[in-house]
Amino acid sequence: MGFERNLEFMMLRFCILAAVLAFTAAAQSEPYAEDLRSARSPNGEIEVQVFVGQPVVAETSVLPRMAYRILYKGRPVMETSFLGFELRAQNAMGEKPGLTTSESGAGDGFNWIICHFLQNGSQGRMYDIEARAYNSGVAFRYFIPWSAPMENILIEGENTEFQFPADARAADASKTMTDLPIEQEFPLPFTVEVPRIGWVSLSQAGAEAYAPVTVRHDTSSVQGPTMVTQLARLKDKPWLAFETKPPYTSPWRVIAIAPTRQQLSAPRP
Repeated sequence: MGFERNLEFMMLRFCILAAVLAFTAAAQSEPYAEDLRSARSPNGEIEVQVFVGQPVVAETSVLPRMAYRILYKGRPVMETSFLGFELRAQNAMGEKPGLTTSESGAGDGFNWIICHFLQNGSQGRMYDIEARAYNSGVAFRYFIPWSAPMENILIEGENTEFQFPADARAADASKTMTDLPIEQEFPLPFTVEVPRIGWVSLSQAGAEAYAPVTVRHDTSSVQGPTMVTQLARLKDKPWLAFETKPPYTSPWRVIAIAPTRQQLSAPRP
């Protein structure tokens, strides 16, 4: 009897521990609810959320970052994905942000949100994320106003992520996202099939004066298959990808969503 009771007790402890670990892992990948802002497409099928999230990276302690997520008919087509830039001689833009204010409204064929962030209060760096939800997908971009720490914007790289569901397949590579080679850079548009949901395409708009962009499979995240933005370097300044002065508005990152590949039609912000 004693042995059976001990066995039951051990099994109960194991089940409780497993439940706690599962809850903790889920909580780490969830957005901070108080900072979440969202916009829905006019037909209500597509939702884009902007928030502050906590990356989950194997064996590494990382700071909270700006993040977004996209739902299609209630299902995630883009899991929690992080945002920001690598800046020369400064901390990365997008780490340890605080949402100060937000705005929302409707445009011609879309609904929008603008989230105003302040990074590392002592530094006083400000930046915004503008996101639009169309019936055919989502578009978002960065805006960097002038602030004392940002008199010059020296971008070494872009940290915009696109984290797909685990069973997504890269259409042109005919491979699951997790099987994509990490050394290969894929040009835009980059198209993915998401089982039980449809098709998703990544592209950009308004990038005439910006660095050439590709996407690459990033294996540092343990949350799921993630493509991260890569920027070509300047020929005369190979340590930089782009330089400008504030105020600066980035190109749009555009995510088209449709039930079939033939129906994909990127929003035109």
